[in-house]
Formats: sequence, C-alpha cells, structure tokens
Amino acid sequence: MKRVILPSLLILFAACGSPSGNDMGPADLSVPSEPDLAGPKLTAQISGPGSVTVDERVSLTGSSNAAAGAPVVYRWSLESRPSKSAASLTSTGEQATFIADAAGDYRVRLEVFDGRRTSAPVVAAIRAEERVARHDVPNGVFDPGEVYLFGTTSEGACYRDAIAHWSTPEVAAAGFDCYADDRTAQIKPDGYLAYKNTFEDVLREFHCDGCPGFGRGTPYPSNVLDNDPKLVTASCDKISGFLIGITGARLHSCNGAWYDEAGKVLPITQPLAYGRRDKVLTASSIVDIRTGALTPISGMPGNILATRVATPSGFWVAAGTEPDLWEISEDGVAKKLLTYAPAPMGYRSSFGARLDGKGNLFQMGQGPMVFEDVIIYRGRDSVSRVVYTEATNPFVKSHSSSLITGP
Repeated sequence: MKRVILPSLLILFAACGSPSGNDMGPADLSVPSEPDLAGPKLTAQISGPGSVTVDERVSLTGSSNAAAGAPVVYRWSLESRPSKSAASLTSTGEQATFIADAAGDYRVRLEVFDGRRTSAPVVAAIRAEERVARHDVPNGVFDPGEVYLFGTTSEGACYRDAIAHWSTPEVAAAGFDCYADDRTAQIKPDGYLAYKNTFEDVLREFHCDGCPGFGRGTPYPSNVLDNDPKLVTASCDKISGFLIGITGARLHSCNGAWYDEAGKVLPITQPLAYGRRDKVLTASSIVDIRTGALTPISGMPGNILATRVATPSGFWVAAGTEPDLWEISEDGVAKKLLTYAPAPMGYRSSFGARLDGKGNLFQMGQGPMVFEDVIIYRGRDSVSRVVYTEATNPFVKSHSSSLITGP
C-alpha cells in the first residue's frame, strides 16, 4: 500500500524540534508582520499649476510622507492628454515636466515607493488654454503671432526708434537708444520684446517709455534704458546672439558657443527656431538640445528667408526665390505646403522677411516711387498686397529698418 504523508504531519514534525536534540524552538509558518508597515499609510502628493497657456512648460513636484532617509522612488506617467497633443513627460526623481502643446486637459499620475511600500496613485489635472493675444502697442505690449515694424520716427536719427504694427503706423511704442539691434529682436510669448543692446552686448527686455501717449509732436523719451531690465545670460557676460523659444525659454551665445538659461553648453550652431519639446531647427537638422540627438532634415530647401515654430508642431520655413512655404516635422521630414503669390506689379521684395503665426509672409521691399519703402504681405490665401508704404508719410517709417515677430 502506498504511504501518503499529509502536509499536516510535516507541520507537526517541524513543530517538534530537531531530531538531533538541538532545540531550534518552535517554527513560525505565519506571514511575518513587517515592522515597516506599521505607522501612517504611505501617501504621495503633486504640487504644480492647475492651469497654463498653450506651449507653456509645466513643472510638477512630487512629495511623500516617507520616513526621512528612505530611498523614495517616484513613478511618474502622463495618464491622458488632448487628442491634438504630442506631449511627453520627462521626469527626474521628484521633478516632472512636459510642454502643454495643445489646448485641453492633461492628467499626470504619480506613485511613490519607499523600498517597502507603494503608495496609492495620485493624479494632477492641468488645463491648457489658448494664449490670449496681447496687442497693446501704446503700452509696449505686442502679440507674438503678429508682425511689426521696428522703425524710426525720424529718418537718419538712430535715437528715434519706434515700433508700430504695419496696419497702424501712427500708433507707436518708443524708448530705445542708438544701440537696440532691430534685426535680432524678438517678441516673447508674454508679449514683451527681447532685444540685444549692441553697445553693452547684453540682452534686455523692452518696457515702453512715455506710454501711452507717444505720437506726433510729443518729445522722444529720455533715459530709455532705465526701465529695460537686463535678462540673465548664464556663462556669458556679453552675448553675440540669442533666440526666444515658443515656450518662453531662451538660448544665447558667446565665444562661439550656445547656452541654455542655466549656462549649459548646447550641441548647436546657428539655430533658426526654438520649438516644442526642446527641439531646435538649424539649416540642416533638428536638434534635441536636452539629449543631443541630431536628426538630419530630408529635403530641406535652400535660400531660407524666414523661419517660425509651426502650429501644432514642427517648423515653418519660407525659402526659395518664389518663395515657397515648407513644413519641417520634428522627425526631419520637409514638406512643401505652397508657393506664395508674386509681389504686386511695380513692387519688389528685398530683405527682412518674417512669418506670422499663421504662416503668412511679410517682406520689406521697394515701391515705384523714389525711396518708397514698403511692406508686402504674401498670404497663405494666395493673396499678395502692399500693406504699408512710406508714400503716405506714416509716423513710424522704415528707413532700412526691420520686421519683428515672435518665435
């Protein structure tokens, strides 16, 4: 007959001690109650903004009630995002960030692990809303999606610079000295203008002088730099260039190198546009300045006239002699979207091209009259027209000045 040893007999034998007589004490077969599970329940928390504007970088901070010195692990994830968003979450320890690249609701999840226990998940809800355009020229605030003339109220006088929208050249913001570089000035996403003062080689933020109320017959402001704060350019006391990103972040250069706001050297040369998710457009590639990854652009056009961060992603490039509008994806694919209509009869475009936030092209040019500076609009609607001319004797004149816009 086959003998069967029941599990209960094994338990009994184990409880009787060692057959050698060395008593090891009674065996404990129960699941031990871990002393570290005693005390308050492990919980996680997320702190950060509940609402942002589109294209803003969202920074979140996690925390827990884990014991001091515990090896806490933060497990972040982007639980949901709007259907038009391509946002991805980047996290390091208790910090997590993402770019809210589309309007709508985002949900970020966090769990913490202290080496013994895992907390229940917590979720932070963040709503991104479209940025409200600020077009308040009399107070020195500009819409980054629009194009403006950085001109002068007195031709030949460098100390009379002023900014006006091309459609309202009688309404101006003023307060610059002779060394404001209109060629590289950019409107930040918050509506304020960043410009390089070439006498100091520093980056400043323009704050309007004598506003509102500056116009024909009013004296030009004095002591114009007093209210234009210097912007921090880490690792560079003097800069040679700068670039504003779609999120408001800045890059700057000196001594042949480009840096981020923290002063970190970046793997780029001659950046053209600073887009979402830390992507930077150059003449031949897309560079992820966070990782250093470089993606060559397939079919990149030549003779680039203007660039801009595209909506909802990638970049726009106006290029060629026609010219054409191209879209460059973040994975480096160039796609021709359209050819702009030619300039109106009797007018020619020459220099200073800028794309607005819809992909319409604005170019400085000349009209049929002697010394007639003009601005030519070449739209995505296949329309071409002159939208500004010095033939009407506007308050803000071109006089070989520049067009400015946002990133």
